[in-house]
Amino acid sequence: EPIVRIIEMVTITPLPQIGGSVEGVINMHGQTVPVISLRRHFGFAEIPFGLRTPIIILRVKKQTFGLIVDEVIDVLNLSPGQVSRVAEILPEGIDEKPILDGILHDAGHAVLLLNVQHIFTSEQVKMLSRAMSILPNDFFEMGEEEDSQQGQTAQDETLPVDEELAETVSEEAASDVIVEDVEGVEEEMA
Repeated sequence: EPIVRIIEMVTITPLPQIGGSVEGVINMHGQTVPVISLRRHFGFAEIPFGLRTPIIILRVKKQTFGLIVDEVIDVLNLSPGQVSRVAEILPEGIDEKPILDGILHDAGHAVLLLNVQHIFTSEQVKMLSRAMSILPNDFFEMGEEEDSQQGQTAQDETLPVDEELAETVSEEAASDVIVEDVEGVEEEMA
């Protein structure tokens, strides 16, 4: 199974001089995982990521990576009889390694099934491998050390705070973020 897990959006660290559909890397249990925007990869208009934007973590050909998608509706185990193969739909010779693996007909809807083995060209895989190889093994650990040192400095310099006021401000800030996220999703759906 290529799908390892599905997670919600986390902090993505951009990689300098890496373009294309690569958004950057994430830290997943100490492992540096490259993350790719599926929208950008296929040339679709970009939309802003929200707090609940899903990242599908995949393992293909011994490489772990994340795909940022618009939404995950369901995860299904399909039998071959449920899927129309590409060869049954498209003319012969369209593509030796088709990105489209088949079509699922479910409750009157056609769902395109991607072949994750062929989403990326060999050149894209090489570029991603080169980008990952230049990162130090402790890439995220170095950042965590800096963050904890900065946090310690900030703690040393904190002033007394009205706890009740701070809690109210935190709750208002959190609800603002949620409201803005929901409004953005509603606008996109309209």
